[in-house]
Amino acid sequence: MNVVGEMEVSVRERVRQMAQSDVQSERVLAEYIDIASKTIKCWGCLDTRRCWKVRDNVFWARMDNRGDYDIMTCPHCNHGNAQWVSCSKENDVRENGIRLFELWHTPSVSDVCDQLKVIYEHVKQLKHVKQVKQVTKTEQVEIETHKTGQREEEESTVAEWLMYEQKTVEYIQKSIQLDIDIGEIAKAVCNAIKTYGGDFFALADIAKDMTVNMAVGISSEVGHNESIRSDSNMNPPTYVLLKCDKSVSTTKLETGWFKADKLATKFKVDITIIRPKNKAAQAVVQSFVSDKISEKIQGLRETF
Repeated sequence: MNVVGEMEVSVRERVRQMAQSDVQSERVLAEYIDIASKTIKCWGCLDTRRCWKVRDNVFWARMDNRGDYDIMTCPHCNHGNAQWVSCSKENDVRENGIRLFELWHTPSVSDVCDQLKVIYEHVKQLKHVKQVKQVTKTEQVEIETHKTGQREEEESTVAEWLMYEQKTVEYIQKSIQLDIDIGEIAKAVCNAIKTYGGDFFALADIAKDMTVNMAVGISSEVGHNESIRSDSNMNPPTYVLLKCDKSVSTTKLETGWFKADKLATKFKVDITIIRPKNKAAQAVVQSFVSDKISEKIQGLRETF
C-alpha cells in the first residue's frame, strides 16, 4: 500500500475512534469528516490537484521577487508528474479554502481531517446532505438539483447575500511628527482581509492599494475619505468598502516649570466586505455605488 492509500486508511481509523467518543461534538465531527472523505478521489491533494514546494536554489531564485515557493501539480493524480504551475510568496496557499500540502511530504492525519472539515462545508450545501453516504449517480442528480436551485436564486427578485463582514483597523502614532506610516496601515488592512483565505487574497491586494491612495488623499491633519471597489474575478463579484478617518489629538503636559503639547495622530480604516448571492443583491450594491458616485459629483458641482 502506498503513502496515499495509507493516509485514507489512517483517516478512516481516526473517524472510527471519534465516532465512539463519549463527547457528542466529537461524534458529530466524525460524521462530517466521514461524509467529506467519501467525496475524495485523490488523498495526495484532497482533489485540489495542487501542492507546493520550496523553490530550487531559493537564494538565487528569490532574486526575481516572485517568492520562495513553487506551486506544482499533484503527482498522485497527474500520472506521477509534478509540473510547475506558478511561483508563490507564501506556502499557506488555498484552493477553495483547502490548504495545499507540501510536495512529497506526508501531512499528519489531524491536518488532513482539518481540511476535510473545510470540504464538508462545501459538501453540506448539497440537498439532503445528511443522506450523502457515498459518491453515486444519485448524488450527481442532487448536485444538478443544487445547481438548478442556484439559477432560481439568481432569478429571484429578493436580494440574498453570501457575506457581509465588517472590520476596523486603527493606527495611532504618538509623536511630534504628524506623518504616519501609510505602508503599515495598508499592510494591516491587507492582512485583515487575507484572514478569509482562498480567493480573498486578490481582494486584499486591491484594498491595500485603495488604502494607500485614500491616505495620500487626506493631506490635512483631519480628514475623511471613502472608496468602494470590486474583484470581478471572484464568483460572485465581491465588493470592499473602505472608510478612512484621520484625526490629531493634543494632550497638555505640565511638570513643574516644563510645559509641552503631546500630539497623537490616529488613522482608522473601517472595512466592509459585501458578497451578493443573486442578481437582485448585485443590483442593490450597484445602486449603492451609483448613489455614492452621484453624491461625489453633486459635491463637486456645489464646490464650483
